Amino acid sequence: MNIYHEGNDVVCRRSANNKKGEYDPGDMKIILYPDNAESDYDLNITILHEFIHARSHIKLDRPTCGEKVVEAEAVETYRKKPHILSLIKDIYRLK
Repeated sequence: MNIYHEGNDVVCRRSANNKKGEYDPGDMKIILYPDNAESDYDLNITILHEFIHARSHIKLDRPTCGEKVVEAEAVETYRKKPHILSLIKDIYRLK
């Protein structure tokens, strides 16, 4: 909710590269490239991954640790609290 209240936005785009998602702290925007996801699971983990980057930027005012650490946190969050993804999708009206 803090990420939403801070004005972060989420957009979906087509990508010419292999990126699945990215967080732009300058624009406070999470950009998803759903066509590059290998599965629904992969897209869900990507969404959580980018929100972890956004959270770290807002709460810590600095980038998160390495990508492997962020990815591990995304997988663990999905495993333990999958309902968070439903909340994110509802708030940002993601399909």
